[in-house]
Amino acid sequence: MRGSSAPLQKEGSLIKRAFAVLAAALVLGVAGGATASTASATIIPREGHYSGHDHNHNHIGLNYTVHGQMNHFTIDYSFVIGGAHVSNAMWHPTCHNGYCTSGAWVNKTTIQGHYWHGGNPHHKVPFIVHWIHSR
Repeated sequence: MRGSSAPLQKEGSLIKRAFAVLAAALVLGVAGGATASTASATIIPREGHYSGHDHNHNHIGLNYTVHGQMNHFTIDYSFVIGGAHVSNAMWHPTCHNGYCTSGAWVNKTTIQGHYWHGGNPHHKVPFIVHWIHSR
């Protein structure tokens, strides 16, 4: 019987080690996730005019003020959707004139987002705009 208890002790030791490795991986994963989620909050958007295109090749333009406002969101130079309050380098879905927008800075001079007709959020049109000049 003595010979049979040694493998059980080794097996129990291996299980404890595996559990310790798993716990360490989970802790590191959570810490890494927290770092990644706060990284976007460290982006400080550049004030000024942004210009680019949507997925359908329409011109997209907007302005951003250091007072935390995105305004004059415009499609094809003439269709104005409106603006939104910016917090943590992003704005949550905001609707004006029957259309909605949302967006986030991917770096201090580039915004990626979507716009859609208010009644149909399943057909979002992606856009990307870049900083062009200060106000």
